[in-house]
Amino acid sequence: WPKGKQYAAPDFANVTDAFAGLYSMKVAALEKAVLFDEFATAVKTPAEMKAKPMVFLLGQYSVGKTTFIRYLLGKDFPGMLVGPEPTTEAFTAVCRSPNGVDTSVPGSSAIADTSRPWGSLDAHGDGFAQRFCCSNVTGGSDVLDDVDLVDSPGVLAGAKQTMDRKYDFERVAQWFAERADLILVLLDTSKLDLSDEFMGLLRALQVYDDKIRIVLNKADQVSNPELLRVMQAASWNLAKTLRTPEVKRTYVSSFADETHPLRESPLKAHFEEERALLLKDLADLKVGKKQRRVNEFIRRTRHAAHHAQIVAHLKGACPLVAGKADWEKRTLDALPMEWEKIAVKRKMPSHELPSPLQYRKIFASNAVSLLSLPANCAKHAAALDAILDVDVKNTLEHFRHELDN
Repeated sequence: WPKGKQYAAPDFANVTDAFAGLYSMKVAALEKAVLFDEFATAVKTPAEMKAKPMVFLLGQYSVGKTTFIRYLLGKDFPGMLVGPEPTTEAFTAVCRSPNGVDTSVPGSSAIADTSRPWGSLDAHGDGFAQRFCCSNVTGGSDVLDDVDLVDSPGVLAGAKQTMDRKYDFERVAQWFAERADLILVLLDTSKLDLSDEFMGLLRALQVYDDKIRIVLNKADQVSNPELLRVMQAASWNLAKTLRTPEVKRTYVSSFADETHPLRESPLKAHFEEERALLLKDLADLKVGKKQRRVNEFIRRTRHAAHHAQIVAHLKGACPLVAGKADWEKRTLDALPMEWEKIAVKRKMPSHELPSPLQYRKIFASNAVSLLSLPANCAKHAAALDAILDVDVKNTLEHFRHELDN
């Protein structure tokens, strides 16, 4: 868009382009001004705003994530590794090949390609780029015509989860979770003990709770009574981890290739039905894509406005001259109390604000100094609120017919 051009919904051909334009022309600069990308995920690129639906796979090691993708595709894909030990060391985006050739594109090249939705992953540095690739696939099933799939390294227990990793796994997972249309958490019927690291990751992604579905894999490997116990244990563990009373939609089946057909059991027909339902739900992601993109825009912009108000409050409370060090220590120790004050000011429940523990962690890491927060954030918060109150409303009204049809 030409520099200085004002946003107007009628300038755009469709609702997706309009919200991509509104984000690039007004929201992105405000996010940078209030350091939102330091506390959340990186500023989105135009390609990310217009991307096809994404499905993000998470799980502990050897639960069958890669084999699950192979089942969906009906064929091997470049870079695929399968085994009983941790095999997937990289985040792998599995996409329809743009040039009719099966290829594996290294992370740095995939991130640099402005036509693909991976550009803002450069915020995670070269250490991550070396552990990311894009697997371009031809043929197979038509799943990749509708969605991109993202395989992730299995979450390990203890120090192994962070050992030798040259990037922040949790923040990368948050990047993919925010941009995903669906998050599939794979569990293995033979190992339901969730490590502290995996439970911590799920809690960090709880803000995207509405996207999470469970895949209970290898269900044909256990007896029916044992499967019932496994399902009860999985529900209990996940309810405790995600701290939500709602039971997550769970697909119960076995997702292996044609060389490992479902075992004969009284539940075989049910397992086949669950497979079919999952494939249908993946195909249906394209149907609600426009409305989800609108919802994602509103959610991110609202979070940015809350963040701007947090920064404005903390900046305003900081002493101008003396006593800054003592104030910093007191404030970090009492961040939840500051959140209550901000919630009152914003006239909203405090639980709708981002976690104060996340902010404390970032301040403690010295990624951002509590003493050098940017100024004018109250003004930026008001500008973000105005985008939600005026621009979003006008855009929705202009494209109402498209969204309703």
